[in-house]
Amino acid sequence: MYCVDCILSIPEMQNATIYDFSYMRIVFQRYLKLKNYRSSSASTFQATCRALGLLEDDTHWNRTLEEASISDSPHKIRELFAIVIVFCQVRDPIKLWGKYWESLSVDIRRQMERERVEI
Repeated sequence: MYCVDCILSIPEMQNATIYDFSYMRIVFQRYLKLKNYRSSSASTFQATCRALGLLEDDTHWNRTLEEASISDSPHKIRELFAIVIVFCQVRDPIKLWGKYWESLSVDIRRQMERERVEI
């Protein structure tokens, strides 16, 4: 019961309900699973979480930019792209750029063509 004594010594846990302990047990079991998986095949906890499917990939951001590419101006798409890259923890920003660079730059290419600058 040493672990329970340690947990009860945490001030926030002194008024814990049975539900709190159940949730803590789930968290602890998940932690042990991550730790064991990490020691066997992945080098970091992040790699372990990714391998177990616990982290999101860039699917959401792909859909967001895809929808924006259909209806928004290139300027607005660039603003959205910048916000996503800076604030949304994109896993592979280079890949996202590679997929949407044309939608992001249509107006710039048109302007350059009007000014007779070759791309």
